[in-house]
Amino acid sequence: MEIKLKNFFRKHGLLVIAAALLVVLLSIVSMNTSAERKDAPSAAFSTAGRPFHKAMASFVGTMENLYSYIYRYDQLEEENQQLKKRIAELEESYREHDQIEDENEKLRTLL
Repeated sequence: MEIKLKNFFRKHGLLVIAAALLVVLLSIVSMNTSAERKDAPSAAFSTAGRPFHKAMASFVGTMENLYSYIYRYDQLEEENQQLKKRIAELEESYREHDQIEDENEKLRTLL
């Protein structure tokens, strides 16, 4: 399930965040428009919309955090692969150094 969700957000993460931001923006605009009116229905709509606005802001924050986590995870995964490659190179270099050291020691004994 985690991999499917991860792949979904990798492919559609920006779209989900953009859609959530659009909904929040529209709710803010509608709340500001209705807040400018002084009649009772507008005030009621504004008051009724506040929990929705807070819920959407919380949802957008959660989506941003999730997308950020996935992005950081991918970066760490890539860095891990690079470090594994570097370790392999250093181990190979160490083996070559040991071989050269052994060969030098044999040549010294021959002198």
